[in-house]
Amino acid sequence: IFAKHIIHGVQIEDAAYKQEPDSTLYMVRSDGTMACLAYIYDQKVYAWSTIDTEGEIEAVSVIQEGDEDSVYVIVKRSINGTIVRNIECFNNNNNSCTDPDCYIMLDCATKITGTEETAASTFNVPSLANLTINVLADDRFFENIIVDSNGNFSLPMQAVNVVAGLPYTMEIELPNVEIKTGDGTMQGRKKQISGCKLRLSNTLGGEIGNDSSLLDMIPYDENSATYKLNLYSGDKEIALPIGGFNIEGRVLIRSNEPFPFNLLMAVREVSFGG
Repeated sequence: IFAKHIIHGVQIEDAAYKQEPDSTLYMVRSDGTMACLAYIYDQKVYAWSTIDTEGEIEAVSVIQEGDEDSVYVIVKRSINGTIVRNIECFNNNNNSCTDPDCYIMLDCATKITGTEETAASTFNVPSLANLTINVLADDRFFENIIVDSNGNFSLPMQAVNVVAGLPYTMEIELPNVEIKTGDGTMQGRKKQISGCKLRLSNTLGGEIGNDSSLLDMIPYDENSATYKLNLYSGDKEIALPIGGFNIEGRVLIRSNEPFPFNLLMAVREVSFGG
């Protein structure tokens, strides 16, 4: 009822249902993006989201592999004017792992794993030839890396564990503030969101603010004194950029870094007036 815009003006071309580890219905839209319905019947959760990539998603299928279901999609991409169709698999990331190397958070990604003896600074990914990619190498994030026509790219350091792929942007937007009061609804009254408490699980990166024009980086001071990056779990109380009063009282969280972002709870600090 609250997400009719998800299928407004488009047709559903293909669909598949994944049961484990996360119960989700995937629907390919005629505009090349995908609508997703998280479905947890016991907790009465029916939550919509969308997925888009550089190119067009044309088909989706779910295949049981061991104790988990794997989601496969056919993606049409244009590489230097040539149409290429890839069969790509969504990675069922292990959300209990605290090492960024456990996760794949890039599209059309290739994972390269070596040993200390085989550490290198030049790598080959033919599927990403002539593209500009992002790379996660031994927990370090490198963006706008150029891949040559033979699929080779170089990093300014040697690395053992490398994930190379196309970047995407994750967005979470909290809806309008609604608080029950003795004199009626808060809808329509001017309000300001001055702070937000986030409960995170195995998370790194991201920005937060009132809208896309006013975002601050989420601080992870826990990593400032360590060489190896660790994913963060716990609560963070964040002061939001001063954006003035508005009617909605929304909060936007955005990330384009190849790290997991697992949001368990968000509590806003609200002031009324204006």
